[in-house]
Amino acid sequence: MMFIPAYSCLDKGELVVGSHVDVVAIASGAITDLDEISVIDFILNDSVTYPCTIYNRVRQLAPAAVNSFVRDDSAIVRKVEPVPYWAPVDNNNYRNLSEAAVDLAGSMIDYVDTLTEPMTRVAQFLSGGEDSRAIAGLLPPRLERHGYCYVDHPNREERIARRIADAYGMEFHPVYRTSGHYIEYFEDMLVQSGSCNQGVHCHSVGIVDRTELTEYDGVFGGQLSDTLLKGVFSRRVHRIRALRLGSETVLPGESK
Repeated sequence: MMFIPAYSCLDKGELVVGSHVDVVAIASGAITDLDEISVIDFILNDSVTYPCTIYNRVRQLAPAAVNSFVRDDSAIVRKVEPVPYWAPVDNNNYRNLSEAAVDLAGSMIDYVDTLTEPMTRVAQFLSGGEDSRAIAGLLPPRLERHGYCYVDHPNREERIARRIADAYGMEFHPVYRTSGHYIEYFEDMLVQSGSCNQGVHCHSVGIVDRTELTEYDGVFGGQLSDTLLKGVFSRRVHRIRALRLGSETVLPGESK
């Protein structure tokens, strides 16, 4: 689905494909061929418009699609039109929000049960937010579960996370950063994420070596949870007397 994008550079019949945009650019010799418009796009909007990257000759592969390349008789590689296996079609088969919520909950439970079936010991990133509480409730109680909370010092978030861990029978591990952690490790974060992504979101850089996170059968987190659960793109309402909970509430100017 390309939540983690893949990139390609097809230049003069030669192909380089990879999951790190800078590595693809270096391997294909495109590292100095910058797309200035995409650079500005990233600075202003925190992302680069698909299918572009900050390199003129490097492109994102199509999401939710089979991406194919073929080599002809003269050894020249060319790209074949991607074949989608999923598309975001707005097809609402539910009579109401509650029916959709029950279906979503069942699908998530089935997915997590299938994923964790061979596992015995797992960890999750734990905070005071909706996303980590949802994950804590989804992980099967049969597992040995550990919760990790990154904070600069003991605070309210850590106290809430500890209460969540206690409620779900999870061993709690607070991990303390220095106040200058993100400045200290910013260059390493950029190398890890690549030039078309926000390095500041690589929260575990400089921390993971102080934990046992690499020793678990799986580590769970809430990728894109701010977008999915917290209405990042919803219009802000400063004063309103009554607002029904859920996506059935649509404000003027918003789509459903």
